[in-house]
Amino acid sequence: MFLTPKKQGKVYKHARSNLIHFLGTDAETHRVCLFWAYFGLLALARAGLRGVLQAGSCSWIMVPEEEVATADPNSFSMVWDPDDPLSKTAMSEGRLPEMHCWLATTGPKDDYRPADEWEIVDLAAGQIPKMAAEFDLEWRGKLPPQYFWCKQGQMEGCIYEPNREATLFADGLLKQLVDQGKLPHVSEILQRERANKTGKTNSLQRGLSKRRAKALQKRNRRSRRS
Repeated sequence: MFLTPKKQGKVYKHARSNLIHFLGTDAETHRVCLFWAYFGLLALARAGLRGVLQAGSCSWIMVPEEEVATADPNSFSMVWDPDDPLSKTAMSEGRLPEMHCWLATTGPKDDYRPADEWEIVDLAAGQIPKMAAEFDLEWRGKLPPQYFWCKQGQMEGCIYEPNREATLFADGLLKQLVDQGKLPHVSEILQRERANKTGKTNSLQRGLSKRRAKALQKRNRRSRRS
């Protein structure tokens, strides 16, 4: 893996922090996979990785392993079908049709790896069972993790099928939302992060100054006693 589990967790927390700040409570819903991907791209870059947007079909097994061969349905799927009437309507209205968005990381920024070495990064994976519940589907199997990070070709219990047309539509929709001011520009996100970093640094410095002052006071009291 390109990152340790601890650093992967930091990528998730980084993206989630920006998602909640700019989208508020909507960040906790299950229909914002495109926005998770948007903020995730910057979080990957912060971690030194190159990320690319992917979109298409996605499926997760939702029944116990011993029932996979007999249960119907045995999985919950989001299928990209641009010819479906509902999909056509959604796309014409500037909305995501039935599909899923996630990221792939191609490796460190200065080391572009072959496609078979890429890693799938789905920061919205933990929200998928909520969508299944909307269709009255009971998720009785192993739940997806809060975020899903896996090497290409080593996925178990799920399928991610990127589609070029779906990805181009998702990318175009992101650009449109940024132009309309409905999503922050990258510069705005970076400005917030710099402000947060400065605030934390100042807070740390204030804490250090207080500790130094207390230490100096104790030293002075000892000197007077002696």
